[in-house]
Amino acid sequence: MSVGSQKCIAAKIFANLATFYSARGRADKLKYDQGDLQRALIYIDRACDMDTGNYSHLALRAALILTTVGWEGDPVTRDNLDKAATDLNRSLEIEPNYAAALYNLAWVVDEQGNPGRAVNLLTKFINEREKLPRVFRGQRLIAAYINRACARAKGLAKDPADPQGKRLAEILQDCCAACEEGRESGETLYFTRIIESNSAKGEELNLLESLAPKDLRALLNGDCSVPADPTRSAGE
Repeated sequence: MSVGSQKCIAAKIFANLATFYSARGRADKLKYDQGDLQRALIYIDRACDMDTGNYSHLALRAALILTTVGWEGDPVTRDNLDKAATDLNRSLEIEPNYAAALYNLAWVVDEQGNPGRAVNLLTKFINEREKLPRVFRGQRLIAAYINRACARAKGLAKDPADPQGKRLAEILQDCCAACEEGRESGETLYFTRIIESNSAKGEELNLLESLAPKDLRALLNGDCSVPADPTRSAGE
């Protein structure tokens, strides 16, 4: 066995250890175990050093960097966003359609203030939905649709007085697609929770309360067939 093959095998072992400690560290959704997460980072660093061209190891390290916070929902530091972006961009250079990297990089660039790129990355992720691993269907795909709607809404919210019916229609179409995915995957409650949280006061989809209140109410009532007319102006 060549030295290169031995390194790849060792890297996979370290990556598996990282996955184990990551899962154990996040078992409590209310408070992450920092000790386990730091162990996971040590192992994935070793895996990335041994197998520098492995896109899945790079994406896993980025995901760990993004979760090394005390509590679920805690803000990620700018430094950690930058580190994660470096790994995720490199992962996609190696494997352009890698689902985990597309999904996580979309979130990162949105947090960095680039919702336009987030839309593009999520579009690529969603376009691969028929090929996605089972773990990315259901809740993850619902979140992808809603995240894309939120990223699009940031552009709409800059000047909601302008006629932007096409973008509003795209936002509603994303919400409908998320609703349908929730129905097909048995995750309707998850869909309802995520759209409620993102349409709450101060959140990106709150603009639907004023621009498309009937459509929003229909979605919250489980109607996945909200008509989206791209010719109407915002506010109609």
